[in-house]
Amino acid sequence: MYIERGESASSAGLILASYTLGFMLANPVFGLLSRSDDRRLLLAASSSIALLGSLAMAVAPDAMPLVTAAIAAFGTGGAFTLGMTLPLDNASTPEEAGAWTAFVMLQSYLIGAAGPLLMGYLRDSAGHFQSALWLLVAVGMLMLIVTPFLQPYRNRRLEGCCCG
Repeated sequence: MYIERGESASSAGLILASYTLGFMLANPVFGLLSRSDDRRLLLAASSSIALLGSLAMAVAPDAMPLVTAAIAAFGTGGAFTLGMTLPLDNASTPEEAGAWTAFVMLQSYLIGAAGPLLMGYLRDSAGHFQSALWLLVAVGMLMLIVTPFLQPYRNRRLEGCCCG
C-alpha cells in the first residue's frame, strides 16, 4: 500500500515492521493485564485502540504511518490475545472448552484467510487501498460493538441463580 503511495520499499518495510512490533508488544501487555474472568473492558480497550489506529490510517494514511500502523496493531494484537481466552471463559467443562476452541479457531482462520482476499479485491476494484482501509475501520467498529455481549459463562450462570 505504501509503495503505491510513493514510499520506498525500505520505508514500506519499516511501516510493516512497526505493525509487527505493535502486535508483538500487545500480546504480553494484554496478557499481563488480563487477570479477571470478565475481559470485556480490556477487549473494549483493545478494540478501541485498533479502531483508532485504523481510522487514522484511513483518514490520513500519510500522517505518521509508523505510529498509526503500530497503534492499529497494538489494538489488534491485544484483541487477539484476549480473544484466545474466550473459549475458557465460556466453558464449564474441558470438553466444552475444546469444542469452543475448535469453533473459534475455525471461524478465526476462515475470516483471517478471507481478509487478504477481500482487501485485494477492494484494492483491485477501486484502484487504491482507501476502501480496504475503511473496511478495517468497520471491522474495528464491529469488534467494539460485539464486546459487551461477551459476558463470561460464570457471570451469566451467577446472574440466573437465586441464592437465598
